[in-house]
Amino acid sequence: VRVVVLQGAGKHFSAGHDMKELLAAEEHWVAMRTTPEGKRHHEEVMYWERSLRWRNLAKPTIAAVQGACSAAGLMLACMCDLIVASEDATFSNPVLRMGGVGVELLVEPWELGARRAKEFLLCARVLSAEEAERAGMINRVVPRAQLEQAAQEMAAEVALVPPMTAQAVKKSINALLDRQGQTDSW
Repeated sequence: VRVVVLQGAGKHFSAGHDMKELLAAEEHWVAMRTTPEGKRHHEEVMYWERSLRWRNLAKPTIAAVQGACSAAGLMLACMCDLIVASEDATFSNPVLRMGGVGVELLVEPWELGARRAKEFLLCARVLSAEEAERAGMINRVVPRAQLEQAAQEMAAEVALVPPMTAQAVKKSINALLDRQGQTDSW
């Protein structure tokens, strides 16, 4: 395997956080979220750590996005190295309006730039696929019927890069992004 393509099944890529356990009132998750520390731990395990695993995967990754890509779904797609989206894809992160941010990987500043990221998050904006492509959040927009084929073609292009080279490039760019997020003034 040289490239991993992540694609949702059905009408949408992902509408966001999987809240089944919480809505079903399963004791384990409900009990964990009764304190701020427990809520933070739950979000670290369920969202932060799982998302970082995708970002840090040694293989190049491509998200093939259709329909809604929101909240944790957006976080997951943005952890991939490349994103190809269908024309009907929309991108949003309304988490701030859903009770605030716990342990979100706020990737929007890197994807959109600081000012656009603030507007996107604070005003709960929804970007069309075309807007997301113009802003640099995604790589390519294709008709819905061609999404899987476009993702496979992109994967075939990426697979031509020797695996060690692809891994080195990915690690280098991710390290650069990590350093940009650090500042001594904090």
